[in-house]
Amino acid sequence: MWRSAIRRSLVTVTLGLCVFLSGAVWTAESAKGSKKSADPKAVARDKAKKLAQERYEKCLNCYLYGRFRELGAEMKRARSTMFNLPTSARKDLDYIRKVAPEHRPKWWKSCKKSSNVSFKARI
Repeated sequence: MWRSAIRRSLVTVTLGLCVFLSGAVWTAESAKGSKKSADPKAVARDKAKKLAQERYEKCLNCYLYGRFRELGAEMKRARSTMFNLPTSARKDLDYIRKVAPEHRPKWWKSCKKSSNVSFKARI
């Protein structure tokens, strides 16, 4: 009877060690694998794409919500990261750059003045 109890405890201890050691080996292998997959160039490329996408979204939101003062600054910032965007996003930014001046003509700043201002209308 005591022999069967010893056998059970040995089997339990052996299984526990196997599980523990396999876990230690697995974590060591996964650490090695993570170093291989963490290529510095790929990480930098992903960060650049993420930054470009964020700037694109800021430009798009400024245009859609009519915040044209902010749009000029955002377009300047987006210009440096534009090559990291997909073609459709680049076309969107080009369209916004061409069309935005129509929404704020040169005489727009004069509208806030209390005095009379003359300007030429273009149709």
